[in-house]
Amino acid sequence: MHSHLHFKIDQLRKDQMIYAIEAIAVLVMSVFVALFLPQILFKYLYANQALMEEPALLANLPTIIFAIGIGYFVFAMVGNLMRMMQIKKLEKQLDESDCCMSGTCDCLDDDLAEVQQIVDEILAEEAPKKKAVAAKKKTVSKRKPAAKKKSSKK
Repeated sequence: MHSHLHFKIDQLRKDQMIYAIEAIAVLVMSVFVALFLPQILFKYLYANQALMEEPALLANLPTIIFAIGIGYFVFAMVGNLMRMMQIKKLEKQLDESDCCMSGTCDCLDDDLAEVQQIVDEILAEEAPKKKAVAAKKKTVSKRKPAAKKKSSKK
């Protein structure tokens, strides 16, 4: 159980790092694409055309590309926030399950008190029985020496 929780926590942390790096890479790439793609399109796609005004594609392309980069960045950060909440939840479960193994916390005090109460009740019930058995032993032990004396007379 503990290794399973450790594995899940470790995997979620790795996923967080991967998504954060991907988000940063996509954002940086979208900035470069937004800067250079319109120039490349203008140079190769519209090179032989006489343009009187800027095409709508070239005007809106940087905004669209940058919006895609920002959108993925926000998506990755929200996903990482959800993973962080899952990690905290799993760490709390791990701490609760490790609590009794380390011997430093009081997580079983209620159970221990209940077991102690049961033991005390059993001992209280057994005490009169032990007294009765001890009384019988005393009477039997008093009778045995007398029996030995009779056998020694023979």
